[in-house]
Amino acid sequence: MAQVETRQTGFRGVMRSGAFVRGFNEARKGKPMDYDCFSGHGDTNARWNYERGRLFGLLFNEPLKEGPRITWSAYAAFRDAYNARLIR
Repeated sequence: MAQVETRQTGFRGVMRSGAFVRGFNEARKGKPMDYDCFSGHGDTNARWNYERGRLFGLLFNEPLKEGPRITWSAYAAFRDAYNARLIR
């Protein structure tokens, strides 16, 4: 069995991904977890980012983006949640 290819990324890279934004928006709207999303793509990073977005959507009650950009408050809150080991 092959291992998943890893690469370095930052908080903004995770937060800008479509999977993260989808998870964040779904959690904020109270939608149930979509366990099958991104499973057919074989993209493990997208699945992880979706879950991270859902977790963050439950922790952060402000807008994620202002236009196309991640807000500073969202970035700081995500960084703090990661450093507190609430999101991995």
